Amino acid sequence: MTAMHVTFGIIARNGMPFIGDCLEALPAARTVADSSEVILVDCISDDGTTEAMQDYAASAPRVQLYRIDGEANAAVARNVILANTATGALLLLDGDIVANPGFIAAAIALVQEGRADAVVGDLSEVQHDAEMRPLRHIERRFAVEREGLVRISGGTIFLAPQVVAAGLRYDERFRRNQDRDFALRLSSEFRLMQVTESMGCHLTQAYLHPSRIGRFFREAYPRPLGQLLRKHWRHPGRLAAVLRKETGMVVGSLYLLLLAGSLLAGLFWLTGLVGAAVLVDVLRFARQRRLNEFLPLRLFTPLFVLRGLLGPAEPVPQYRVTRLH
Repeated sequence: MTAMHVTFGIIARNGMPFIGDCLEALPAARTVADSSEVILVDCISDDGTTEAMQDYAASAPRVQLYRIDGEANAAVARNVILANTATGALLLLDGDIVANPGFIAAAIALVQEGRADAVVGDLSEVQHDAEMRPLRHIERRFAVEREGLVRISGGTIFLAPQVVAAGLRYDERFRRNQDRDFALRLSSEFRLMQVTESMGCHLTQAYLHPSRIGRFFREAYPRPLGQLLRKHWRHPGRLAAVLRKETGMVVGSLYLLLLAGSLLAGLFWLTGLVGAAVLVDVLRFARQRRLNEFLPLRLFTPLFVLRGLLGPAEPVPQYRVTRLH
């Protein structure tokens, strides 16, 4: 088989303290490839992320470091990586992911065997509280039960050389869901394969944790999902792939539609049935100790998605990129 050069592209915005764990895992990950380099992109951080990346760049071989200022998002940061990846394959990582070398080896093998053009996998997660103390470990945050071709993925993705060379870019109008949009377009031209091998571990604060719930409402967190649905509405297969990942939003939308419809039509027996279903759902959330997530997921998420579906498009961010190393 031909030698495989891999670029490791890491983006972060206010990534402390998790960026440290991400960077510490890179030396082991880089040994899997025949040759490698690293591209680090700090997206308008003000918490020491830039300094952590500078320290790594100063101590490791073949590292590029960029800083984005102005208005930016993850799509902008990933496009900086794509624009500066010269050749070979690319592993895109967020700065809160501890990469698993086993996944990289599996992805390289699939590409070299001609079975895939892009690869994603399983992902575990460790959630933290406001003081960054571990709360719970989810063994399979994104569970992959079997290997096969898919149409959608998250931010961590392995791209074969032919995909990197094709010049695909992330849509910078998406504050969130830019990874899904990218995967939907990629999988229309290339083979995007999922494997059961774990990509690594996601270190995070749950966005519906009490310490972050205010941000969920201020930023209308699910709104970009509505924009994603609007962008791909002419492609039923793509829409189905997205909605299969958003069962919570779909269930909440059904609750709202059925309740409103039954009340308007005077079908109070149906109102009662829906109310009973909602009560069972609330009890399920309570049993899972996630009661604080019920209203955001079932009520406000469908409304925010509707706002994104029908409202104006997000403005294109204005930013500047500086190379630091």
